[in-house]
Amino acid sequence: MRCAGGRAEVRCAGERIEIGYDHTPDHRWRPFPELRATHGGLALRLLLDTGTWRHVPVALGVGAHPIAASVRDPGRWQHRLRGAWRLLADEHRTVAEEVSVALRALVPLATPRAGVRSGTFHHGFGAVAMSLPPDSRSAAVTLAHEIQHLKLAALTDLFALVEPGPDEPFYAPWRPDPRPLEGLLHGAYAHLGVAGFWRRQRLVERDRAARHHAEVEFVRWTRAAGETVRVLAAQPRLTPVGRHLVDGMTQVLDRWAREPVEPDAAADAGRLLATHRAQWDRERAGARPA
Repeated sequence: MRCAGGRAEVRCAGERIEIGYDHTPDHRWRPFPELRATHGGLALRLLLDTGTWRHVPVALGVGAHPIAASVRDPGRWQHRLRGAWRLLADEHRTVAEEVSVALRALVPLATPRAGVRSGTFHHGFGAVAMSLPPDSRSAAVTLAHEIQHLKLAALTDLFALVEPGPDEPFYAPWRPDPRPLEGLLHGAYAHLGVAGFWRRQRLVERDRAARHHAEVEFVRWTRAAGETVRVLAAQPRLTPVGRHLVDGMTQVLDRWAREPVEPDAAADAGRLLATHRAQWDRERAGARPA
């Protein structure tokens, strides 16, 4: 492969294919579409990877089955991400700055029955998989979630956070299944980012119902992540770097937990957390959940 001046050519087995992003004269080369958004001086540029879905883990809802063409439609993704990018650039500036420099590729996933399914490729830095979010706010909080996973994946490439040991299962307030220690740490760090998103979002929502929802989500994930970091702090398998990370997370979450919130939002968040834990306990006991 030879690259120059924004174009390239591939030579192999006597064949030559000229490639380029905007225009490719050879029909054998099909570039991925690029999603672009610019707002507040920050740019988002993601390749929509519609060709390698076969390699996405079955757990993310793809496996050996192709995704519907509508889910891979660049126009729908472009519209959704532009709205999300305006929100992030205006109200969640640090998240937008991180996403702008770190994310480079988006793999579309099949749409679940509810919510958004997403995942980060720990060994493919800059790539994230995501189902099409139902609205711009959902897209924004999903990006805030996944950029946390991406940063922690980079950190674990540099430093060991957890010493090797048995895969002891732990309860995670955001998952229906038990998690190993390293997975629990990843989830706690990601949901610290989610809690931070809703902490800021609750202050800018003008609609009363939307503001209540944002405050419920802030309380819910602050408590969930706070409870989890206390479990993590008690684990002897944390390395010094891992313990430093958990201590820092604990300080932030403890500070957020002391912020005043509406009593009804705190009550709703408590009910959601209790319902999740009760269902998890029933399933562990072998009972059929309601």
